[in-house]
Amino acid sequence: MQPLPPRGSRVPRSSLFYFALVVVLGVVFFFTYQATQGGSGGSWTYTQLTTQAQAGNVKSITITGNQGVAIDKSGQRHSVNLPSDTAPVAATLAQEGVDVRYSSAGSATFWAQVLVPNLILVALIGGFLYFLMRRRRRL
Repeated sequence: MQPLPPRGSRVPRSSLFYFALVVVLGVVFFFTYQATQGGSGGSWTYTQLTTQAQAGNVKSITITGNQGVAIDKSGQRHSVNLPSDTAPVAATLAQEGVDVRYSSAGSATFWAQVLVPNLILVALIGGFLYFLMRRRRRL
């Protein structure tokens, strides 16, 4: 009777690898989510925006179409739905000392903020699947 060759336990190493991979992907997704939120403090109504501006709590607002992102004095971002005609809104906020900016929805930075996190996610999933397929062929 021949002795069996020593078996290296591949299960713990592969389990550890998959656990580490899940942790790394979780960290990447967390930071990607945080980057897209950018210190979001929730959403405000139009009334809350004007009330906060009158109280001097709004530092700036960026208007894109009928959407706005207001930044308060503490640096928190608040999304706001605005009326379709934003000119009176901008004038009122400017009188209250708010820095009003307009941004076009088709700008490159807007598309970069939307597409880059999603492309990173697709690339990570594709790389993971490619790795699994290569590993499966070896077995």
